[in-house]
Amino acid sequence: MEEKKNRNALRSIRLLEEAYLELLSEKDAEKISVTDVTRRADLNRGTFYAHYDGIHDLESSLTEKLVQRLTVILEEVMDSSFLQNPRPILDRIGAFLIENSDLLHRLVFCKKLLPVIALLEERLREQMISKLTVEYPDEMPFIFFITDYVVGGMLHAYTSWLSGKGGDVTITEVNDALERLIRSTRTVTEQ
Repeated sequence: MEEKKNRNALRSIRLLEEAYLELLSEKDAEKISVTDVTRRADLNRGTFYAHYDGIHDLESSLTEKLVQRLTVILEEVMDSSFLQNPRPILDRIGAFLIENSDLLHRLVFCKKLLPVIALLEERLREQMISKLTVEYPDEMPFIFFITDYVVGGMLHAYTSWLSGKGGDVTITEVNDALERLIRSTRTVTEQ
């Protein structure tokens, strides 16, 4: 019986998330109400409030899930050689962006990508600092500056690409440029 209850709860959460994301493509995020979400999901308000405190809680949950998925990917490939060979990480991020492009474009369109970027920036900075301090222990003060520069630049470049600011530029072309920039950053640690 417990398994069925958990399965039903997971189904309800999925339906509520999907309903919210559909609504994002139709109206401003600030105008989406709990009633809108529950009607679209064909669930009652009680079910919504069994899982979320309100719309902002639902948004936070979606943001956290998205960032968590990317964090797991980054943990698999992030190592201390990032400045010498950033391509494995850039390719994984690029694949993630393509795989989740519909959702990410909706978040860009409704200006809800900023919390995702902030959380992702925090997680990526932590991972990069922990790995780079192993590779460059004598460069500790500069590691923080290098990390801020690289992580901030990567995330802003990807955000610009998602926004369509690059025109018909592909994610591979974005990653090619980022790879050249990141590799050139390595020289700072060698001086």
